[in-house]
Amino acid sequence: MSNRNGRRGSRQNRVDTSRMPLEQGVVCSLKESFGFIHCAQRPLELFFHYSQVSNCHPDELNIDDEVEFKVGGSKNDPSKFAAYELFRVPEGSVVWETEDHPEQIFRGTVEKASRNDQRNNYGDGSEGTIRMVVENADENSDTNPSDDNGSKAPPGQMIRYRPSEFQPPRKGSSRLYRGDLLEFRLFTEHRTNQKYAKAIKLVQSEKERQRIEKEKKLMETAVEEEGIVVSLNNGFGFIKSNKRRGHVYFNYSHVQMSDDTDDFELKKGQELKFLVVTEMDNDGNEKRSARNVECLPEGSVIFHTKIAHGVKGIVDVCPHPPIGNDDKYGIIRLDDPLSDGEDTIKNVLLEFSDAPGGTYTYKHHASNTMGLWIENGDTLLFDVVKEVADGSYRATPTQNTIGIGGVVQPPKEAIGGAPAVRLFAASLVHRADGVVHTVKESSGYGFLHFSERPIDVHFKTFNFFPEELQSDLRKQLGYEGKPVRLESGTAVQFDICAHGTVAQHTRGRRGQSHERENIKGHRILLLPPSAVAMEKVVKEGVTAKIKSVNAKQVYSGTIELEEDLEAMSLEERHPFVAKMIHAFLEEGSKPNGRSSLVFRDILSIKDDDVVVEMVKSIGNGLLKCSHIPAPGPSAHPGRLSIQRVMEEASEGDTEKAEAAADGKAKKKKSKAVNNRQVYYDKSSLIEDLKNDIPPGIGDLVSFDIGQSRRTGRFMVHNLKVVERNPSPEDGQEIVDGTGIGIVKEVVPKRKFGFISLLDETATKKEDLFFHLPKDKGLKNAIYRRGDEVKFDICVEKSGKRVAKNVEVLPRGTIPSKAAANACHGFILMEPSHTSLSDTPLRKKLSHMSTGSDKSGGRWDDSPDATKHKSIDTHENGVVLLLEDKTGMFSRRRRRRNARAQSVSSDDDDARSLDSFDSTDDAQSIDGAEDVGAKQDADVDTPPLALIHLPYKNGAIAIHGTGSSSSMDGSTNPKRGDMVSFVKPRKGSGVRDVRLVTRGAAKFIQGRLENITPTLNSSTRNCGTATFIAASEKEEVYDVDLSEVVSCDVAALKDKQPVEAILHEGKLYGICRTADLYLKSRLGTKNKERPKLNLTVKKKRGGTIMAQSMMAKGPDGTNGFAEGWTTRKSQFAEEQITVEEE
Repeated sequence: MSNRNGRRGSRQNRVDTSRMPLEQGVVCSLKESFGFIHCAQRPLELFFHYSQVSNCHPDELNIDDEVEFKVGGSKNDPSKFAAYELFRVPEGSVVWETEDHPEQIFRGTVEKASRNDQRNNYGDGSEGTIRMVVENADENSDTNPSDDNGSKAPPGQMIRYRPSEFQPPRKGSSRLYRGDLLEFRLFTEHRTNQKYAKAIKLVQSEKERQRIEKEKKLMETAVEEEGIVVSLNNGFGFIKSNKRRGHVYFNYSHVQMSDDTDDFELKKGQELKFLVVTEMDNDGNEKRSARNVECLPEGSVIFHTKIAHGVKGIVDVCPHPPIGNDDKYGIIRLDDPLSDGEDTIKNVLLEFSDAPGGTYTYKHHASNTMGLWIENGDTLLFDVVKEVADGSYRATPTQNTIGIGGVVQPPKEAIGGAPAVRLFAASLVHRADGVVHTVKESSGYGFLHFSERPIDVHFKTFNFFPEELQSDLRKQLGYEGKPVRLESGTAVQFDICAHGTVAQHTRGRRGQSHERENIKGHRILLLPPSAVAMEKVVKEGVTAKIKSVNAKQVYSGTIELEEDLEAMSLEERHPFVAKMIHAFLEEGSKPNGRSSLVFRDILSIKDDDVVVEMVKSIGNGLLKCSHIPAPGPSAHPGRLSIQRVMEEASEGDTEKAEAAADGKAKKKKSKAVNNRQVYYDKSSLIEDLKNDIPPGIGDLVSFDIGQSRRTGRFMVHNLKVVERNPSPEDGQEIVDGTGIGIVKEVVPKRKFGFISLLDETATKKEDLFFHLPKDKGLKNAIYRRGDEVKFDICVEKSGKRVAKNVEVLPRGTIPSKAAANACHGFILMEPSHTSLSDTPLRKKLSHMSTGSDKSGGRWDDSPDATKHKSIDTHENGVVLLLEDKTGMFSRRRRRRNARAQSVSSDDDDARSLDSFDSTDDAQSIDGAEDVGAKQDADVDTPPLALIHLPYKNGAIAIHGTGSSSSMDGSTNPKRGDMVSFVKPRKGSGVRDVRLVTRGAAKFIQGRLENITPTLNSSTRNCGTATFIAASEKEEVYDVDLSEVVSCDVAALKDKQPVEAILHEGKLYGICRTADLYLKSRLGTKNKERPKLNLTVKKKRGGTIMAQSMMAKGPDGTNGFAEGWTTRKSQFAEEQITVEEE
């Protein structure tokens, strides 16, 4: 017989199940003809055969189905249990556990936390244990749990828990830790008869319990204090207490805001009452914080008592930023000590937050650094208070203000403004003055002309005092406090220090000494232009005669004076140093005076020498100087220090000191060399004389004499001719032969001109003056610049050489050709000159001092053209050196290298190759050799070729073979022309440029790719790129970016069209086609070359005149046709108005 499953069975094999217990479980495994049940009453998995399934087909059973069954011994092995008469029951019928005390909540602490977060209803690998805690336990109470036998569960009994039964709070950890106090319900599991905690909730974590206990102990020693909020952050802040100097930390959670404090707001300045607790941090240091913080009405907290108002003092020690909760106070020495009862107040403290002007931020070694505007030695204005906390005296903000002339105004006269500690006067240590020379606002830097020496001082925009400090300092100096605009010519005061290296070089044929310095300016104060005198007026209205004139430079010469000139003293040239020394000497008589002056930074060698010399002359033995060595290897002696001589003087020494003191008031004057002769040039003349006949020898002139503070030289101003030396009568002139030359300049309105006299080798010797003939009908009487002329050379009675009987010669009469030793090369780029005359500035200067946001346009505020400046931009041309037969350029470089080797051998003097002048000519144009060339004659040096040489338009020959044949420069050498040239006698570059072959170079066009610039401080363009020719084959060339001559490398773009000159398989003189064919604009920062000479003519109704040597205008001419632009100038509008009227 078979059942429905096809399995055989018989009544003889059936087991008697009448006495077997009925139990429950779930199906946990199903096989081909049998399965296993996870029993709910015992920790076993029971075997069952499909034949025992009663109320459903075995194929309908699924894993996790709940079933009821009877448990008995196995037929094959009675020692093992099996399930019989299996019935499938509805879901939820199986009871796994039973709650011992329904709805009763128990407490306990975690004894052993679960190791992981595995959520398993059956496994116990992640289980933890809880120790029962019974509060107010009573033996007769039913609150104690009992076991299955009815016995009570004693306190401390261990029960188990699973992580899945923990119900974590919304905020807090999702895990339990040892010692955590819990609430839970108690269940007994039927399978294991183990007690388990379920519905677990955290009552108090162990960390929280320890914190509460710790807080309880801290509060036992808490001290009640009052204070004010000084800073707030995200969830915490700091309180300034009236019982201690350091700030007290507080957390927002400790602030108690009740209904009575609704009118208060937790903000900076809010007064508070709180308890201060002290605890130890991990490093063993005491840490104070506030508890039970409550708000108080304004005026409830008293920090200090006022001692004095409007007190002045000198900063001895600057405050430093607070570290943690502790302030690093500064120290101020009072000018006049104060009395407070029996106490004498000589010094007061200054908080970092009260420093005038606040702080500024600058970059130092790639990180932002914070600094204060005040320095040691500055004079401040403040109030003095006595602190309640510790009885110390402190400087606090004052309502007093500074009036014009340094008058301290009481609070009643002060107009507006919050109280502040004010900067009354800047320290004279490091102080200097000058004028603004250059401002690069877009780049954030500029340069100042130093008034005491001929150097420029570098500054950055963050180096300017804040406006509130500038206003007070200007008033103290006697000027109005209104803002001063930052622009060229503005007077300034500033602190100086040597920034970077200070090197001394020897240059030129005569070995002149040249010092190259890098000086930085800081704490800059803007003043009206008249505030700084760069020059002292020595004499006015002086009358004297011209002693000699410079034959090579017209309108210049020397004047013989009748008496010696008295030069400025050191105190007049260096007033700040003199004031500093005198003030330090006066402090010696005060009981609170300083014993030494220490400079904050190092000075340059020259500035250091000036201070030392003036200390000796003014100190008269009462002062001495020493140096504090600078860290690291340096030839500089270090920071300067001035000390008082404290030794007791003998009677003889006292007499010497008194005698020196008597002569101390007398200013020592230093006499200049040849101080009876003064030099003048064209800038010394009045405007009318600049266009008139130059002063001659023996002419009586009147003028003013000044002495420059920068150079110490005497200068002539406002020179005018009172009486000219009478010209010799006809027949009295001395004829000194004849000569030939080139007309250099012609002034038709004044009827005179100048001729460059040439020698037998056609080399310029001197400039001769000549009069234009009055008879216009005279043959050859029209002279033009560049004409070849012959003339008689006459010597007037005054000794002045002039040209007479000037006659124009045919061009080419004067033989002139390139020198035999001339070099050859290609023109890579022509010189350019852009002049914007009588036009408004395109870019306004800084408004940082005025606060104005007016941007300024091209035609803004242009009715009066005299208010606008002329802007000239010059760019040198470039020549590629191809042939240097005599090595005149290579010899110059070899001597530089030799000098560099000698310089590098001297460890005490750092020198730079860039400082050597290029005046060492290997060979002049006429073939004459100098001494340096002779010394190098025996050295075999290969010619130096294929290098770039700069040249200007003035270097082009104006006569002879290959010279320019037009006055407008249209026949000048162009890009690609072969030219000849020689090295100039002085300066760098080339001269006597002559055209050899027009269009000799081969041009190639293409594009640049893979542009890789590199940073090199000595070369403008440096790096590599790939040139791809614009041809069918697309030839590829590797190029050096140093060959880019039309613009800065930063202006290059990938795949931008360019043009180059191909020579011997390499590319030279790379230019953007936009720079050659008028397709680009003048970029900011002058990174692109100017393209046109543009002039806006006011007298022609705003007509824009354009001339170019490099490109043509839109209409094909060297200019712009009418209507080429819709932009109109103010001048054009003015002209239209006149025509309408």
